[in-house]
Amino acid sequence: MTNNNPSELKGNALKKFLRRQFGIRVPARSLPLFESAWHTKTSVPKDAPNNERLSFLGENVLDSVLVGFLYEKFPFMDSAFLEEMRNRIAHHARLSRMAQRLQITGRSASNDENALLLRDHINSDILKALIGAISLCNGYDTAARLIQKQLKQQEQTIKDVASDNTNYKGKIMAWGQRNKAEVRFKLTKEIMYNGKNLHVVSLYINNEWVANGCDILVKNAEQHASLNALESLSINNEYEQ
Repeated sequence: MTNNNPSELKGNALKKFLRRQFGIRVPARSLPLFESAWHTKTSVPKDAPNNERLSFLGENVLDSVLVGFLYEKFPFMDSAFLEEMRNRIAHHARLSRMAQRLQITGRSASNDENALLLRDHINSDILKALIGAISLCNGYDTAARLIQKQLKQQEQTIKDVASDNTNYKGKIMAWGQRNKAEVRFKLTKEIMYNGKNLHVVSLYINNEWVANGCDILVKNAEQHASLNALESLSINNEYEQ
């Protein structure tokens, strides 16, 4: 059992991990709540605790803190801009990256292809579930401070998001035209996750697979696949606007 796999930690080991990562003290009676944060609905038996309710709670805590942060950060922008920013920052792909920075992503209950495709969704749900657990155990204010700390550490990223052209599909298509490479997308499968039907889109360059994207909407899955391809090919900065 190692700290690289927080989903496997129990008892004092989990208490130490939470203390080190978040600076919180968790009583023994609350540990099962935190342990369930790593258990998705589809990874445990039907009657076993899972993170669905905690993720729902954490999502709403995150949303309230994020909206307040953006309201203060962009005092002269209208509500449409604030809503768009909230949606961009709270997207499962960005939350997954935040979870990775916090080192809270656990070993997947399954190493099959579907688990790999759902990685960003799973990581995002873990993060939101932990926020929910912290809110219940340590109070809303503690959870809010932890979120605010992460947002402040990512202020430059948030500024970039505000001015970023998030049409990643357009970026990869422009790269393909510039390099005389054929870029195409293919809807490869559908996956059920927490009661949602997700579409998986694969991106190919010159008929070679490069990346996958997964989302409820096909067009969003294409954007996600394009972002993953840009990062994989290390060419995202070439088309920043």
